[in-house]
Amino acid sequence: MHLNENKSNILLVRKKTSSDSGIPNIYLNNKRLQQVSEVKYIGIYFDNSFSFDRHVDHITGKFTHYKHVSKIK
Repeated sequence: MHLNENKSNILLVRKKTSSDSGIPNIYLNNKRLQQVSEVKYIGIYFDNSFSFDRHVDHITGKFTHYKHVSKIK
């Protein structure tokens, strides 16, 4: 299996009360991977606190949009 370092990121999940600010340097094919605060994977938004707030907001927004569109027809 080949992993593309240009499409790879780090999502570091921690407890909200964690005071450890050390960010590990993780490399893939000698390229340092960028840390992100959220990632979309198979249609689900994951964030660094595993709260799923972003995912719920996204789904709610889509539902509201489609509900509005169905009233126009």
